[in-house]
Parts: sequence; structure tokens; C-alpha cells
Amino acid sequence: MFTFRFSSFIRRNNQIIFGNRNMVQTLINNENEIIERKKLLRTIIKQKLQTITNEEREKAGELISQKFSETEDFKSSQSISIFLSSSTEVDTNNLLRLVLSSSN
Repeated sequence: MFTFRFSSFIRRNNQIIFGNRNMVQTLINNENEIIERKKLLRTIIKQKLQTITNEEREKAGELISQKFSETEDFKSSQSISIFLSSSTEVDTNNLLRLVLSSSN
């Protein structure tokens, strides 16, 4: 019969990870570092999105709609979900019009 002795554990993604205190502390520190880096990355992306002009957003939206309309996935789809864009995101109005016009 085997006996395992662990001094600590951590719950992550609905799994429990057992280990010694150092291992668990390292996992927690790494997780906290990842969270902080993700926050920083979100801030950087948000700032960069704010520098894009409305014309650039519209052109990008048109290009995306054109490319998407040429795909087999679009041509053979029976349903499509689209997120409406916010003021700092690529304009999805052309894509929405394309999808609505193709459903007729």
C-alpha cells in the first residue's frame, strides 16, 4: 500500500494539484504573474485600439467582410453569430449587412 504525504494543494481549473509548499507557492506566484501580465497586455491593446482612426476601422471591416464572404464556411453556413463592434473595434456593420442580405 502506498502512502502519499503532501503538505499543500491548490485548486486550478477544477483540478486539485498536490505538492510540497514550495511547488504550490511557485504555482500561485506564476499564476499571479500571468494575471498581472494579462492586465498589462489588455491596457496596451486598449491604448493601441484608441489610436486607430474611424476610416481605418471601416476599411478593416470592409476587408474582413469581403474575405469572409469568399470562404466556404460562409457559403455553406446555416447560422452565423456576429458581435456588434464598439467604438474602438473594427466596424462589423458591413459584416452584419452581408449576413442579413445572404439570409434572404
